[in-house]
Amino acid sequence: MTPTGFTKQFRNFQIAFWGYCPMTMALEKRRLDIVKLLVEHGYDPANIDARRVLSNWDPEIMEYFIESGCNLEIGNPLAWALCNCIRTSLPLVKKYQDRFPSIRKQVNIALRHHCREGDAKWVSLLLWAGADPLCRGEDDPGQEADDEGGGLSALSFAALYNHYELFELKAVKACLKNPKVAEILDYLVSPNATPVLASILKGGLDPNNNQRGGSTAIQRCLEQFHQYGSNYRFALDYHLTQKDRSKLDSDRSREFMKMIYLFAKAGGKWRPDPAEIKSARSSLTKMIPEYTVEFVSLMARFKAAKKEDVEELLRTPTIKSLVGKYRNRILDKIEQAEKQLARDEGVPHETSKQRLSQWLR
Repeated sequence: MTPTGFTKQFRNFQIAFWGYCPMTMALEKRRLDIVKLLVEHGYDPANIDARRVLSNWDPEIMEYFIESGCNLEIGNPLAWALCNCIRTSLPLVKKYQDRFPSIRKQVNIALRHHCREGDAKWVSLLLWAGADPLCRGEDDPGQEADDEGGGLSALSFAALYNHYELFELKAVKACLKNPKVAEILDYLVSPNATPVLASILKGGLDPNNNQRGGSTAIQRCLEQFHQYGSNYRFALDYHLTQKDRSKLDSDRSREFMKMIYLFAKAGGKWRPDPAEIKSARSSLTKMIPEYTVEFVSLMARFKAAKKEDVEELLRTPTIKSLVGKYRNRILDKIEQAEKQLARDEGVPHETSKQRLSQWLR
């Protein structure tokens, strides 16, 4: 049989991704000469899945197929290759990004994937290739985000999956002053994320990101207290009755209070709706009294909450009884702590004792 007669049998053959025919076998052997021979005798390069081409790792074969009409846009094949760490596909980004508009989107998909996986090497490579760590979308080449900006950003995936080491990358640090970074703060509300959060807020980022002008992360911290609390450790600052000993406290839950301090110090405001106030109260009443009082003291010191919101938080008999018996002792301790903090920071001391005294009535 002549070569022409042989290839005519496969001219219109639609290849399944892992299916076999002369072309797929030529790709598997990385035989560009056979690939060209099959194309010369009628094989249409558009018939093959681009992922099959990219998976052979041969840059010359990749470019030959792309120049011959292989589609790089349908099904996000380049994103698939980058997600699977096919490094020889990386130069294609720079070379073809102007020709194929979807390449930028595909690179962002791959970046989100590797941020979720915590692969610092590939995150660095994709940032070098121009990926946007703040662009929202999916992290799977087979999924599509909606047109309204759905999905998460790459940095949100890094925070959500606790890959805080990625925030130390030079290319990531360069974008942390972007106002869009405020979107990831909620995902940094985690016991081990305090250093990353402190670094971001120190750069001057405004933590207020909800429609009421407040920080959703402060509310999230409040709601996380009892999730990470435990009843094996108790505060030594107060004389606790046996009933109080059922309240929760732990090192991890105290990290959330540190975060609230960081948010408030950076200008974050607590602007809850009625349901959020109820949720915050429910969480605080499960904790030892120190949590409620320290939260209220931070709101007073940094003027981070409206008087009516704090009054509503402390309105019920349950939460009043939780903190009421320690009122005077707590106020004195808080004033001492504020004076010490003012000395440490070298700033004049402004007491919030009077404001607290009104709220704790």
